[in-house]
Amino acid sequence: MFDLDQATTKIEATPGQVYSLFTSINQINLSLGDAPAASTFAYICAIQEKREGPLEVYIMLFQPKNNSSEFYRYEGGAVDSSVYAEIEAAAVEFTQNMGFMMDNMHFKKLDVEAKTELLKTLPPFTLDRSGFRSAPPVESSAPKNPEEFVDLGVEAEVLLSHDREPLQEAAPEPELKSEPDKPAASNNQPNLAALAKLLSAF
Repeated sequence: MFDLDQATTKIEATPGQVYSLFTSINQINLSLGDAPAASTFAYICAIQEKREGPLEVYIMLFQPKNNSSEFYRYEGGAVDSSVYAEIEAAAVEFTQNMGFMMDNMHFKKLDVEAKTELLKTLPPFTLDRSGFRSAPPVESSAPKNPEEFVDLGVEAEVLLSHDREPLQEAAPEPELKSEPDKPAASNNQPNLAALAKLLSAF
């Protein structure tokens, strides 16, 4: 449903032309083309060049470590806004099948300043991606092409983008030392004064 678009290196759009934007909140270990596997982010963008006009739907995969990217475009070309919800759902499913967890940025509800800043910094909209934070290294490998995740149903290793502190074990409670039991006082001990009085009588 989405074809590799080798001609696209970035999305040309103004803040008012971005109809919707999704970003992944995690990274997966993925290989783009012949490059070795690396941590990868995903983006879904819908662009509407003219108000009430058709929409172009893109999916971008981006690797900060390699500064590598791939763009995919909906195979049916531009779509009418009346059927966009169906195409958007397909794009989300496409990325989720690779292991991405996608977050809707609700781009149209943002103010102009926030929209402009996102278009300056997010990888789909700029070629200068040097400022984008690097992804942590990964150990496992992945299929070479993203389509293999969809066709074969291979589960990608999910790496959360936020660090988690390791759980610390609770310190052991100090062992209480019990004192040896003291012998109880015997009520049968002889009364020495009474014994002495008894002996003096003899």
